[in-house]
Amino acid sequence: MNQDAFRHEKVRFRRGDYAALESYPSSCEPIRHVLRRPLRRQVVRWSAHSMGGLIALAIMLAAALYVAGLAGVGSGRLRAEAERAIASLSGLDVNTEFGGTRLTVDRWRFLALEIRDAKVVRTDNGQSLLEAGAIRFGVRVGPLLTGHVQLGSATISDARIAAADLRPSGGHEWNAAIKNDAGLIEPDMVNDAVFGAIHRAFDLVAAAGTKSLELNNVVLLPPRAGMRELAISRLVVSRERSGHILFEGNAAFGERAFAIEGSATRSSDGERIEALTAVLDVPWIETSEDITTNALHPAGNPLTGIGSMKLSVTGSQSGKEGAALTVVFDVDDAHLGLGSPDSMSGSADIRASLVSGTRAIVIETGRISTGRSSFNFRGIIGPDTQPQSSNEPTYHFRLESGGSTVAPLDSPEAALPVLARIAGRYEPEARRLTADLIAIRTPNGEAMASAAATFEKGKSPGLSLALSVARMPTSEVKQLWPWFAAHGARKWVLDNVFGGHVVDSSLRLRVPPGRLGNGVPLSDEEVSGRFELMDTRFDVAGRIPPVRDSNGTVRFGGTNVDIAISSGAVFMPSGRSVSATEGSFAIRDIHILPRIGKLDIKVKGEAPAVLELASYEPINASRFIDFKPEDLSGKVSGQVVADIPLQADIPTDKLDWRVALDYEGLAIAKPIGGQMVTAAKGNLLVKPQSANIQAEARLNDVPARIDIIEPLGGSPLSRKRDVELQLDNQSRDKLVPGLSSMLSGPATVTFDAVRQDQQKVSVDLTRTTLSLPWVGWRKGGGIPAKATFLMERDEAGIHLRDFRLSGETFSAAGTINLTSGSLSSARFDQVKLNRADDFRVDIDRSGGGYAITVRGASLDARSLVKRTLSESGGGQGGGGSAETASVKLDAELETVTGFHGEKLSGVKLSYSSQGSSPGSMNISANSSSGARITASDMMEDGRRTIRMQSVDAGAALRFLDIYPHMQGGQIGLTLAGSGGKLSGQADARNFWIVNEPRLGSLVAATPAEGRRGQDGQVDGSRVFFERGFAVIEKQPGHLKLDRGVLRGPSIGTTFQGTLYDTEGNMAMTGTFMPAYGVNRIFGEIPLIGQILGNGRDRGLIGVTYRLTGKAAEPQLEVNPISAIAPGIFRQIFEYR
Repeated sequence: MNQDAFRHEKVRFRRGDYAALESYPSSCEPIRHVLRRPLRRQVVRWSAHSMGGLIALAIMLAAALYVAGLAGVGSGRLRAEAERAIASLSGLDVNTEFGGTRLTVDRWRFLALEIRDAKVVRTDNGQSLLEAGAIRFGVRVGPLLTGHVQLGSATISDARIAAADLRPSGGHEWNAAIKNDAGLIEPDMVNDAVFGAIHRAFDLVAAAGTKSLELNNVVLLPPRAGMRELAISRLVVSRERSGHILFEGNAAFGERAFAIEGSATRSSDGERIEALTAVLDVPWIETSEDITTNALHPAGNPLTGIGSMKLSVTGSQSGKEGAALTVVFDVDDAHLGLGSPDSMSGSADIRASLVSGTRAIVIETGRISTGRSSFNFRGIIGPDTQPQSSNEPTYHFRLESGGSTVAPLDSPEAALPVLARIAGRYEPEARRLTADLIAIRTPNGEAMASAAATFEKGKSPGLSLALSVARMPTSEVKQLWPWFAAHGARKWVLDNVFGGHVVDSSLRLRVPPGRLGNGVPLSDEEVSGRFELMDTRFDVAGRIPPVRDSNGTVRFGGTNVDIAISSGAVFMPSGRSVSATEGSFAIRDIHILPRIGKLDIKVKGEAPAVLELASYEPINASRFIDFKPEDLSGKVSGQVVADIPLQADIPTDKLDWRVALDYEGLAIAKPIGGQMVTAAKGNLLVKPQSANIQAEARLNDVPARIDIIEPLGGSPLSRKRDVELQLDNQSRDKLVPGLSSMLSGPATVTFDAVRQDQQKVSVDLTRTTLSLPWVGWRKGGGIPAKATFLMERDEAGIHLRDFRLSGETFSAAGTINLTSGSLSSARFDQVKLNRADDFRVDIDRSGGGYAITVRGASLDARSLVKRTLSESGGGQGGGGSAETASVKLDAELETVTGFHGEKLSGVKLSYSSQGSSPGSMNISANSSSGARITASDMMEDGRRTIRMQSVDAGAALRFLDIYPHMQGGQIGLTLAGSGGKLSGQADARNFWIVNEPRLGSLVAATPAEGRRGQDGQVDGSRVFFERGFAVIEKQPGHLKLDRGVLRGPSIGTTFQGTLYDTEGNMAMTGTFMPAYGVNRIFGEIPLIGQILGNGRDRGLIGVTYRLTGKAAEPQLEVNPISAIAPGIFRQIFEYR
């Protein structure tokens, strides 16, 4: 017995195969009464005896028949009968070769004729038809007892049958009988072939005289090489008394096992098949085969194949000319593989009919289901009765679909109901399927397409597709996008584009056979598309809010996707929004991991909204900005460029991004570095490595220009914080406290942050008045100057390190320390306030004032002298605390330069003051001639006293810029007063007046008759005086002289009046007396001297004069008549 019939098979049951328990007979059979035990033993005993007798009788009968048969029938008779039966079954002229024959016991009939090693060949061409290990014919018992041999059944086992040679014409075209003259399968001929085969089966069974034919382990060889064998495990064809033919069996085509069963009924006249039923059932197996390559693939990685299939055929012939077949085709777990991830699986149920005369297969109902999608269709398929101009035979098809639903598994959109119409053709020679018309109608739009598929053996299909959409909702276009066309671009659109409409859009696909699924992504020449979107939402990726109400374009080509956004808005969860324009999102090589998109978009909106947008990954502005969106106000616009991760496992520090923003009217509610930022206008550039800020703003309401570079994420870039402030006195004290003692007026201050606690400061002092009151030095506005220093802050205060003051003729370098906004100490190791200076200064806070120590080789003291002798007792300082702080100066210098090139040596100076009020000063030095000079300016009990003594009066007066034309002599000066008013006298003796232009003018203006010298001439360029005296009254801006007299042997003069006033004017009068040594003798005569000497003039001859106008250039007026009016009579001509 053939063991292959009992191979294990996996059987799958559908839901309809299970019956309810109550339908089984055991549930419906009535309850039987249990027999009594004695009666049961009797029945069992009786049955056993009867069965044993029947078995013994059967054995005896079989033996008798065997002996009688062999005796009455010879072996040649048996062989001949077998040859006739084989010839009848083949329907051809054949020759047979048998290895041996014998009678055996048959399982259906008691006797059987068995032929071993049978071979059957055609007589016409010698081709082998059959090679069988055993052929067994059942022998009918009745005829055998009378000496006749009749065969009742046939069984062929372990055989190989040449299917092509079974046809009378032979050949290798197994389907030639169903093809028309054009080589196309003709549905009418299919009908004829099917019913003709059934008729032949009836005729063969009748001719062979057998009631059944059984095949066991039989292989049908294919008509030609390259085709697979059909292995029949078991097939039984039997003829019933009623005229029916029944068939059932199991076989395998390649690795696909299947079961077949059916029946056929022929009319009594043998002219027509009244009923035909056949069912082919192909169960699901663990492998799936490629229907294009006949190759098998392991389960889980199929290319193209069918999981399970059931084919049901019913039909009948209404007459000799009329026939109809109905085919029901059910497929489960079908797999169409175009290369991962483009594969698709599903099921199909199709009911079609073939009616003679229609020349077409009519699809009555069809349904294909895949995932959530379901396609219902109907239509016709048949050979083309009007071939194209190429005369290539084609099949045409027309399909209509209604009630279909498109809902891809990977789409988030709702299922889409569609209506469709498809028309096209199939060219068998080219193996090309073309759909010239694909019309799709959705609830809200229409789409038109054409497509083609080319099949080549051993390759995936070649596909071409052209899809166009005039206007359709985006959700519907997403559902219609073919899953195999640009998988990456499609996946992004499905996940990130929502709402709105698609207009004037298209998709193109063109790939040759074998291209899909070969592992190489499609190029932009093979697949491309363009979708115009309106009022759509774009989900960028990650946590970045989507762009809503946007208009744009989605373009893709191969593995690249480009999204252009012309307009839209980004709405944040907080309700804030940012307008978006001129945006783009590019994805390159979408099939390669890591998958990253490039976002480039322009944004515009309120500052809080833009900051909130920038707070999302990968930018995450909160990493370097320590304030919240609500802390900002103002308008912001700019550009955001960022790498957007399209998968979850990409580290954000590996992403590149760039934010460039322009802002106007920006204000920050929280201080930055102690400064409140308002009215900012500028730009911000932020990258992963740094943040760059350039702006004009107000810091603490001070105009400022900002240039900042802030390294981010451990970047090696150097930090830069350049802040340029336009300061006046008030704003300077807020931002840079402690400089008020040195600065007054506008200044430009630039900050550059070296460290968090250190700033490099540069101060442009060109428009600033710079004052060092403790050394009496002052730089006026308009003189170029610059100060630089490092400003450090700590708990002790502010430290100005590496302080450097530079100008054209002055400089200073050192360190300044500020505490509580005021100067606490300073060290200037190098000070050069004038070209000849060379000294150092130490300043320390002492109580409410400053202790200043000056040491060095030289000092230009002109500014200090000028400040000391000024009406206020000090220069115009920077204001602020310097004007109220006390100053104590201790100076020792080798050389001190004063006015008119006069230098003092061995100078020791002590000075103290209270702000701008006059202070106290003591100075001692030696003139260039070696004469000692002492001076003091003291405040005692609110009264100021100035004293000066020198035996070189000319050097002292020149040094102090009091009078430059005196040489030599002794002088004593004493002034005292309070409230800014000083009075006293100056007394000088034995000195020379040299090159005094006003004295020369006065001499020149005196009439010749009034000159009483030895030769009548007076030399005004160098005049010796024995004494000079004047009473002085000094007030701020005002100096008045009274009872002034100069007496010498050559000339003399008296004077009185205002030397200068607050307007800088002079009003002096006096009398000039030439040859004063002789002239004054008349004044010594009693009584007559009073008349001739004019009282205090004591001169007989004199000329009255007046000096008026500006003190710097006074105008001299002389009365010549006074020269001839002696003595007291000159008073008549004096100027009043």
